[in-house]
Amino acid sequence: MVQASREGELQAWLQRGDWPRLQAHFGEREPSTALEYAAHALLLTRAQRTPERGARIVADWRHACRLQPGNLLHFVNLAQALIDAGESAEACTLAAGLVRRAPQAYPALEKLCLALQAAGRWSEAADAGDRAAQLAATAGAGLPEPMQAARAALASRWWEPQPIGGATLRLPLSDDLPFVRTAFNDTAFMPRFHRYQRGEEPAVREFVERAQRPPRETRRRDWIVVDRAGRAAGLVSIVDIDFLNRRGELLVGVPDTDYRSGAEALALKASIGAIAFAFDRLQLDKLVSYVYGDNPVAQANTLHLGFTREGLLRSHLADGDQRIDLHVNGLLRSEFDADARLQRMRRRWTST
Repeated sequence: MVQASREGELQAWLQRGDWPRLQAHFGEREPSTALEYAAHALLLTRAQRTPERGARIVADWRHACRLQPGNLLHFVNLAQALIDAGESAEACTLAAGLVRRAPQAYPALEKLCLALQAAGRWSEAADAGDRAAQLAATAGAGLPEPMQAARAALASRWWEPQPIGGATLRLPLSDDLPFVRTAFNDTAFMPRFHRYQRGEEPAVREFVERAQRPPRETRRRDWIVVDRAGRAAGLVSIVDIDFLNRRGELLVGVPDTDYRSGAEALALKASIGAIAFAFDRLQLDKLVSYVYGDNPVAQANTLHLGFTREGLLRSHLADGDQRIDLHVNGLLRSEFDADARLQRMRRRWTST
């Protein structure tokens, strides 16, 4: 009877959000029942997170699950605690088991999506998120904010390779470090591509590692341009992405000035692929391209891509004792969609 009364009080405090009462309760005794462990975990979750506190939250939910193995919600909360503690692999295993146990339970699919996302298993996370959204829609319920954010981050499927006319835009890999290192230290190429990109080893590794993270986190999308032979041949990026105002900056470079080798065509294909990704996948409405004033070929190519020259920033950059102008060019999504020549190239290259 005493135990039932205490459990009833705990339930009432949780429902009212009476955290001071719960704090006082656990100041006098350690948890011993499933409800107490759950209440203690929820109480700790409200406090500032530390590694020690995160470990205790996980432990509390483990105890609750052990004492009430039939309570799905305890296991769902354990999965979230594992995600928060950086134990994404275990969270994936646990959440996958929950989905097998209750395939129509939205909370299980939600945690599976979030766990897979935390583990960097992007395609699986997107699929789980789609299934969770379908369940929520069937039930006439909206998605909680964490799932809305996850779905927004996964919707572009940014990790997938982008084939374009025999070339491919793909994420940089560790095997690409030599190519990136060479490109970043190419004194003929970098002054035309990105004068202020550092070429030291930490910067090279940062470029590759950062590309494995979502654009909504890094505010950029970087690719290696791979030619028909499967060789890394260029770099293309959408940088300084502003998702609020739906704009970004396009950077394209193929470090090969011998246009007879096909570098010009490769750069054109990479540009079309990146522009299409920015407008279709990232849902941007505008791209800008800043071109150094001492690179007239790049400026001509940018205008050939459909960009409009929006201005000239005179003597805008310092390169040693030299002052450099900067061309400002812009391309709107509506202009790209309406440009018959660009769309014709895009259809031809994507169909192959």
